Amino acid sequence: MMIACKSKVEIGSTKSLLKKEFDMKELGEAKKILGMKIVRDQSRKILRVLQSGYVSKILNNFIIDNEKSVKMPLGGHFKMSLKDCPVRDCDVERMSKVPYANAVGSLMYLIVCTRPDIAYAVSVVSRYLANTCKNHWETMKWILKYLWGTANVGLVYGTNHGNHVNVTGFVDSDYAKDPHKGRSITGYVFLVHGCVVSWKATLQHVVALSTTETEYMALTEAVKEVIWLRRLLKELGVELNTVAVNCDN
Repeated sequence: MMIACKSKVEIGSTKSLLKKEFDMKELGEAKKILGMKIVRDQSRKILRVLQSGYVSKILNNFIIDNEKSVKMPLGGHFKMSLKDCPVRDCDVERMSKVPYANAVGSLMYLIVCTRPDIAYAVSVVSRYLANTCKNHWETMKWILKYLWGTANVGLVYGTNHGNHVNVTGFVDSDYAKDPHKGRSITGYVFLVHGCVVSWKATLQHVVALSTTETEYMALTEAVKEVIWLRRLLKELGVELNTVAVNCDN
């Protein structure tokens, strides 16, 4: 169990109450939770949350060792398509032995916890779980090579600047990016005092008729997240006046 609070007095009293009811062991400051490593920098008053150990485990599982790292999570030269999917039974059987689905599943936990930078790339490769081809697997290995060079990348959280809580969102869409059904992509990220707290990259559920419609659909998803964040912060005793959601035309 991890207890988080601004006041050390309240933390102490909470511990005392729990110890009266349960047998507990004091472990000191939290250093890890749910596979995420917590690194504190007291001099700069920041806290980093990363999953370098989990990334190393993923790379070892899929034999990505001493590979040349890449700078982007998804190379522009990769053209993912259902047309590449194997048709012959022998090819389907051969690709079924490739741990493609396992690799995608392993990366999902990274996205949820600490790595918004690979959210779009993994959303692309996850569309081809049912019938994987060599090109799809090469794209997956590219993402793993990116992780090889960015294993220590994570989220950074700083101190609150004043009493007012500032929440800012950024949202965008990519029109008709899906080559099969013409669906567009929604992507957004929300920050509290410049620190990332929520993000998403996903295909839209229906086909938009124009770029304008695509943008409105993306904005709708972002505003839904604003409503959720507002309710969450209210439960924590924080009242928000307005939330700025930034988008292009």
